[in-house]
Amino acid sequence: MTPTLAEAAEQLIAAGCGSIHVVPLFLGAGGHVRKDLPELLDRFALHHAHVKFQVHAAIGEVEEVVEAMARAALALCDRAPDETD
Repeated sequence: MTPTLAEAAEQLIAAGCGSIHVVPLFLGAGGHVRKDLPELLDRFALHHAHVKFQVHAAIGEVEEVVEAMARAALALCDRAPDETD
């Protein structure tokens, strides 16, 4: 996706942001969230010590998102076979 996290962070820092919240748009906290993301943010922190980076839970682990996905799955199950994609 564009912008990349690095590009977005640089844009926010250039705009004067001192705090950046990162919400991983993944269904769960797999390898990217547990390993790659912290390493990337550690590199940002080395170059931008004045900026606070806060990582939140993966979006797919947020209760409201889980409930919405469950409702959508149930709605799909209620459709006739020829109505699904």
